[in-house]
Amino acid sequence: MKLVLWDIDHTLIATRGVGRKLFGKAFEEVTGTVMREQAIVDGMTEPVIFRETADLHGIRSDRAMFEDFARRSADLHRLHAHELRERGHALPGAAAALAALAGMEGVVQSVVTGNIRPVAEIKLQVFGLDTHIRFPYGGYGEDHDDRAELVRTAITRTRHDHPVHRSRRSPHR
Repeated sequence: MKLVLWDIDHTLIATRGVGRKLFGKAFEEVTGTVMREQAIVDGMTEPVIFRETADLHGIRSDRAMFEDFARRSADLHRLHAHELRERGHALPGAAAALAALAGMEGVVQSVVTGNIRPVAEIKLQVFGLDTHIRFPYGGYGEDHDDRAELVRTAITRTRHDHPVHRSRRSPHR
């Protein structure tokens, strides 16, 4: 069995500003402070983005505050799924790539993403990209601050049901 792990934002989908808007709303609702600026998001996990954004606003945050933020963020993504669908989009070839791999014997697909799991599920459902993804096997932002650990988490979760063979493809292929 081979495990294929996908990132979500800028790999499978683009939210075209909706993700940032919903982050800002959840941030304000949890901290009581309007988000004037957001920490760097590319390659970061939600807890890190939240913590660093709070720091930019002079707010001391803790895990409980992040968990409140995560719940509110998931609620807002559900409530604004229509806006995400209208403004965002699946990236070209994403659906075809997922479907092609789904047709291959011995391939399991999941995600490794800085998003929290409920938001990851919503984002992919909105664009019809959730069909071939095995969400229970993924690595999510709430699992660890370090993205490399998310890969290890996904492999460990998958190994409970399937033996996973590691292979590294050359970046030049």
